[in-house]
Amino acid sequence: GATSSYGAAVTFTVTVTTGDLSIVTGTATVYDGTVSLGTCTLDAAASCFVTRSDLTAATHVITAVYSGDPTYAASTSDPISQVVSRASTSTTLTLSPNPSSFTQSVTFTARVTGANGTTPTGTISFSDGTTGVGTCTLASGQCTFSTSALTVGTHPITARYAGDANHASSASSASTQTVNNASTSTALVSSLNPATYGSSVTFTATVTPAVA
Repeated sequence: GATSSYGAAVTFTVTVTTGDLSIVTGTATVYDGTVSLGTCTLDAAASCFVTRSDLTAATHVITAVYSGDPTYAASTSDPISQVVSRASTSTTLTLSPNPSSFTQSVTFTARVTGANGTTPTGTISFSDGTTGVGTCTLASGQCTFSTSALTVGTHPITARYAGDANHASSASSASTQTVNNASTSTALVSSLNPATYGSSVTFTATVTPAVA
C-alpha cells in the first residue's frame, strides 16, 4: 500500500478501463471504508482524482466506485491500503524571566509545531534535569507553566511533548534557568536616640527579602 503522514495531501487517481476505445463518461467516488472522500468526473482519458489532506494516522482501506454511463456498467476497484503515519513534531521552550531571583515566579512556555502545517494537541511535561516540575495542556499548539519553587543555582529545563493520535512525541533542547539569590534590604534602629553617656542602647537590625 501507499504511505503518507498526517496532514499531507494524498491524491487518489481513478482510471476506468474498457475492452475497446469508446469514450467513457460518468463519475467516480473514492471511499475510505464506507465514508466518501469525494466524487470526481472522468476526463477524456477516463481518469479523475480526489485529493484529501485530513486522513487520520491509521491504515485506511480505499476503494473507488465508478457510477457507470449509458454504455458501460458501474464497477468497483480492488481495495488499496493507505497507511498514514503520525506527523513529526518540533518542541521549543522559552523561560521568562531569565535569570530570576529566589522565590520569583518563572514561566515556562512550550510551543509544538506539527509537520504539514498541523496543530498538535495533548500535554507537555517540564523537567528540571531528571525531576519533573509540572505539566500543561496545549491550546493552539502552546501552553505555559509557572513556578516560584526553583532553588538558587542553575537548572536545565526541558519540555517534553507526549504526542497525540496524529502527532509523534518530541522534546525541546535543555534551556538553563539561572536563579540568583533574592535581594534584601536592611534597616537599623536604635532603642535610645539620642542617648546619654553610660546609657544602655540596643541596636536592632531587620533584614527583609525583596518582593519578587
